Amino acid sequence: MRSLSAALLSAAGATAAVGRLRAVDSLSPPDVVFYAQSAASAARGEGFVQTALRFDHGGLTTSVHLSPWRLTHALAHTTWDDPAAALALQGALLGPVFLLLRALIGGRGAGPTLGALALSLHPLCLSLLLCDLRPITTMLPGGLLLLLGLRSPRPRVGLALAGALLCALAREEALYVILAMAALPLSRIGRRPAAALAGALVCAVGAAGAAALPLFVWGRLDNIDTNANLAAELGAIAEGQRPLLRWPQATHFGLRALVGAPSALLHPAAWPAVGAWLFLAAFSALEPLAPGHGGLHYLSVCAPGLLGGAALALRGRLGRRGGALSLGLALVAGGPEWPDHARWLWVGLGGADPRAAEVAALTAPVRAQPGPVVTDPRAAPLLSTLPVLHLQGHFSGDAQTVEAALAEARWVILPTGLRLPDPAEAEAWARALSARGCQEEEQAPTLGLSRWSCPPPSPDR
Repeated sequence: MRSLSAALLSAAGATAAVGRLRAVDSLSPPDVVFYAQSAASAARGEGFVQTALRFDHGGLTTSVHLSPWRLTHALAHTTWDDPAAALALQGALLGPVFLLLRALIGGRGAGPTLGALALSLHPLCLSLLLCDLRPITTMLPGGLLLLLGLRSPRPRVGLALAGALLCALAREEALYVILAMAALPLSRIGRRPAAALAGALVCAVGAAGAAALPLFVWGRLDNIDTNANLAAELGAIAEGQRPLLRWPQATHFGLRALVGAPSALLHPAAWPAVGAWLFLAAFSALEPLAPGHGGLHYLSVCAPGLLGGAALALRGRLGRRGGALSLGLALVAGGPEWPDHARWLWVGLGGADPRAAEVAALTAPVRAQPGPVVTDPRAAPLLSTLPVLHLQGHFSGDAQTVEAALAEARWVILPTGLRLPDPAEAEAWARALSARGCQEEEQAPTLGLSRWSCPPPSPDR
């Protein structure tokens, strides 16, 4: 039953992730393109290079973030040459997460299985694994594996270190997750001091490895700091210049997450995660930490503790009725996201969807006759396996830069009627497209995008 449930969840997660891509519902299309294009390049033996984001060369050890987990993205693209390959892999992690949560809850019967299913369908778990392509989300199964290794009376060192390694391969913030997990063994120091100290030692070794990896491979650790002036933010809060929790949508999502897993507050493994969530919501200068915003993936540092702590609090206490109640709470808490999840699953299974049909028709000729592309970010994820892909809006819109971007372009996808926020940039694109001899071929009315084809560049270019 557990294996079947895990297989079904993996299949559903992969399908929904693919469907989200096809339905043009990415939170941050440039990030999807960055990871997918560099993975496709690596699968072709060209290294982790990409052209979409000009501020990042995309290299595995020279990127803005250190995520060796991207090697698995490249492996996925060697078996399936499609922009959805790595996204499907990320969605498929839902099955292993279910198995880890089931192991943390322990026991026999339907109750623990329903409880693990409830936490797997929790809005935080689903929102992370079905969000944009983000290596940091791998901290969820990594952190749960670490917890599983620490929770037994005698720590299972191999499992714990494997979990710490998986977190470290995800992104440089792994140090926070591993140190937070030390709360579990240390909370038991009065009852089983030897086991508690052994678990704390495992966490120390894991944390040292998580710090050493970016230092030796990447040469720095500065990205693990939140980009906020803490003293200035505290002063602004004290003087009433801003609320403590600045993002209402993040606050609402946090409350729903606790409603969906109230047992998290009962276990010390979850307390650091709740504190980290509150700290991020109050002081992070990055995007809101909610499903409808690009900053959702930062909650990957909180999710293992919150969901794992909830599972451990249910250990040995969950009968069939309690499991059913847990599942009901999770489904209610995730209510706002369920229509989207259902639509992505439908599209991933091949169901009809106007947006998906429009963008498929718009991009099909581009994929069939690949060449350098300049595109609006909304259409970019479906073209992210192309070797040369430039995102409009991610480079200067002055006339000279626009002309240079079009010089080698075979295809151009821009807002219909060149309706851009900056009239001067729209005029620059209109002149450059005309001078280049590009012709508008097809429109996607729902998305408001048009595809242009351009002749081959002249030999003197």
